[in-house]
Amino acid sequence: SLWPDQGDRQDRLTGALEIAARVPATVVKEDAATWLRAQLAERAEGTSTVIYHSIVMRYLTDAGRAEVRQIIEDAGARADASAPIAWLQIEGTGTQEIRLQVWPGGDERVLGRCDPQARHVRWSAG
Repeated sequence: SLWPDQGDRQDRLTGALEIAARVPATVVKEDAATWLRAQLAERAEGTSTVIYHSIVMRYLTDAGRAEVRQIIEDAGARADASAPIAWLQIEGTGTQEIRLQVWPGGDERVLGRCDPQARHVRWSAG
Protein backbone atom coordinates (compact mmCIF):
# COMPACT_ATOMS: atom_id res chain seq x y z
CA SER A 1 0.00 0.00 0.00
CA LEU A 2 1.12 3.50 -0.74
CA TRP A 3 -0.82 6.20 1.05
CA PRO A 4 -0.97 9.80 -0.28
CA ASP A 5 0.85 11.20 2.78
CA GLN A 6 3.88 8.89 2.25
CA GLY A 7 5.93 11.16 0.00
CA ASP A 8 9.23 9.43 0.81
CA ARG A 9 7.80 6.05 -0.23
CA GLN A 10 6.36 7.62 -3.40
CA ASP A 11 9.83 9.00 -4.24
CA ARG A 12 11.42 5.56 -3.73
CA LEU A 13 8.74 3.90 -5.86
CA THR A 14 9.16 6.46 -8.64
CA GLY A 15 12.94 5.91 -8.60
CA ALA A 16 12.53 2.14 -8.65
CA LEU A 17 10.10 2.31 -11.59
CA GLU A 18 12.53 4.54 -13.51
CA ILE A 19 15.32 2.00 -12.99
CA ALA A 20 13.01 -0.88 -13.93
CA ALA A 21 12.18 0.88 -17.20
CA ARG A 22 15.89 1.09 -18.10
CA VAL A 23 17.12 -2.29 -16.82
CA PRO A 24 15.67 -5.38 -18.44
CA ALA A 25 14.51 -7.97 -15.94
CA THR A 26 12.71 -11.25 -16.28
CA VAL A 27 9.80 -11.68 -13.89
CA VAL A 28 8.82 -15.25 -13.11
CA LYS A 29 5.59 -16.09 -11.31
CA GLU A 30 6.52 -19.02 -9.08
CA ASP A 31 6.23 -20.00 -5.45
CA ALA A 32 9.40 -19.46 -3.42
CA ALA A 33 10.29 -23.12 -2.84
CA THR A 34 9.85 -24.17 -6.48
CA TRP A 35 11.86 -21.21 -7.77
CA LEU A 36 14.66 -21.65 -5.22
CA ARG A 37 14.90 -25.39 -5.85
CA ALA A 38 15.42 -24.76 -9.57
CA GLN A 39 17.88 -21.90 -9.05
CA LEU A 40 19.98 -23.79 -6.50
CA ALA A 41 19.91 -27.21 -8.17
CA GLU A 42 23.32 -26.71 -9.79
CA ARG A 43 26.41 -25.35 -8.09
CA ALA A 44 27.68 -22.16 -9.70
CA GLU A 45 31.42 -22.84 -9.93
CA GLY A 46 33.50 -19.68 -9.70
CA THR A 47 30.48 -17.66 -8.56
CA SER A 48 29.20 -16.48 -5.20
CA THR A 49 25.46 -17.06 -5.00
CA VAL A 50 23.46 -14.64 -2.84
CA ILE A 51 19.89 -15.43 -1.84
CA TYR A 52 18.19 -12.23 -0.67
CA HIS A 53 14.68 -11.54 0.50
CA SER A 54 12.92 -8.91 2.53
CA ILE A 55 9.69 -9.48 4.45
CA VAL A 56 8.75 -12.66 2.60
CA MET A 57 8.74 -15.44 5.19
CA ARG A 58 5.69 -14.09 7.05
CA TYR A 59 3.61 -14.65 3.92
CA LEU A 60 4.52 -18.34 3.67
CA THR A 61 2.89 -21.15 5.60
CA ASP A 62 4.87 -22.88 8.35
CA ALA A 63 5.50 -25.73 5.91
CA GLY A 64 6.55 -23.25 3.20
CA ARG A 65 9.03 -21.53 5.53
CA ALA A 66 10.49 -24.87 6.54
CA GLU A 67 10.78 -25.96 2.92
CA VAL A 68 12.54 -22.74 1.85
CA ARG A 69 14.96 -23.02 4.77
CA GLN A 70 15.69 -26.67 3.93
CA ILE A 71 16.33 -25.91 0.24
CA ILE A 72 18.77 -23.14 1.15
CA GLU A 73 20.51 -25.22 3.83
CA ASP A 74 20.85 -28.16 1.42
CA ALA A 75 22.44 -25.86 -1.16
CA GLY A 76 24.67 -24.49 1.58
CA ALA A 77 25.82 -28.00 2.46
CA ARG A 78 27.04 -28.38 -1.16
CA ALA A 79 28.87 -25.02 -1.13
CA ASP A 80 32.63 -24.72 -1.05
CA ALA A 81 35.22 -21.98 -1.58
CA SER A 82 34.78 -22.17 -5.37
CA ALA A 83 30.97 -21.83 -5.12
CA PRO A 84 30.02 -20.13 -1.83
CA ILE A 85 26.45 -19.26 -0.88
CA ALA A 86 25.19 -16.36 1.23
CA TRP A 87 21.66 -16.00 2.55
CA LEU A 88 20.81 -12.37 3.33
CA GLN A 89 17.39 -11.69 4.75
CA ILE A 90 15.43 -8.88 6.33
CA GLU A 91 12.63 -10.46 8.34
CA GLY A 92 10.78 -10.05 11.59
CA THR A 93 7.72 -8.44 13.09
CA GLY A 94 7.88 -4.76 14.02
CA THR A 95 11.63 -4.19 13.93
CA GLN A 96 13.22 -6.28 11.18
CA GLU A 97 16.45 -8.25 11.66
CA ILE A 98 19.06 -8.06 8.93
CA ARG A 99 20.55 -11.55 9.06
CA LEU A 100 23.36 -13.17 7.05
CA GLN A 101 24.30 -16.84 6.83
CA VAL A 102 27.30 -17.91 4.73
CA TRP A 103 28.46 -21.30 3.44
CA PRO A 104 30.72 -23.17 3.47
CA GLY A 105 30.47 -23.35 7.21
CA GLY A 106 26.96 -22.02 7.74
CA ASP A 107 28.08 -19.17 10.00
CA GLU A 108 25.13 -16.92 10.81
CA ARG A 109 24.93 -13.49 12.38
CA VAL A 110 22.61 -10.54 12.81
CA LEU A 111 24.05 -7.57 10.92
CA GLY A 112 21.56 -5.08 12.29
CA ARG A 113 17.93 -4.09 12.65
CA CYS A 114 15.68 -1.75 10.68
CA ASP A 115 12.14 -0.53 10.26
CA PRO A 116 9.94 -2.39 7.71
CA GLN A 117 10.98 -0.11 4.82
CA ALA A 118 14.70 -0.21 5.83
CA ARG A 119 14.82 3.59 6.08
CA HIS A 120 16.39 3.54 9.54
CA VAL A 121 19.08 0.91 10.04
CA ARG A 122 20.94 0.17 13.28
CA TRP A 123 24.00 -1.89 12.39
CA SER A 124 25.30 -4.35 14.97
CA ALA A 125 28.77 -3.81 16.38
CA GLY A 126 31.46 -6.14 15.09
